[in-house]
Amino acid sequence: MSVWFITGSSRGFGLEITRAALAAGHQVVATARKAETVREQFPDAEISRVLTDNGLFIVYDVMLLGDPTRVGYPLPWASEPEHSFLARPEEYRSLLHEAGFDIVAEHDHRAQAAQSLRDAGAPNSVAMGTDASTKLAKALRNIEDGLLAPTEMICRLR
Repeated sequence: MSVWFITGSSRGFGLEITRAALAAGHQVVATARKAETVREQFPDAEISRVLTDNGLFIVYDVMLLGDPTRVGYPLPWASEPEHSFLARPEEYRSLLHEAGFDIVAEHDHRAQAAQSLRDAGAPNSVAMGTDASTKLAKALRNIEDGLLAPTEMICRLR
């Protein structure tokens, strides 16, 4: 048995791969843009099954800090607000607490992300489309304006 990390596990290929891995007896770390969709598909899922004693669960995501109506699009993960599911750090903290985790450290990575975006050079248009430069510029602007923050939360199961 192995542990599989599957992104986009709430629909399409990701959902089918997740179902197949679980049916084969593997442990799965399933991710999706909206946590509730994973819970709908897999109501018995829980991260604690794959953590070892004193194991850490680390969340790293772009989180909403400011007014969502001021966030500029397109972004690397969504071309328009209707396809983006940004959440505030408070929402992550609440969900992690409900799931039985204590947050042992939290890090705001805005400075590093902004510098990386400035230093990135020509973007990969294959992965993000022909408007990749615009998407990265909007991400940088949103970070610099304090609207978005790449945030890391290091958690331990209670």
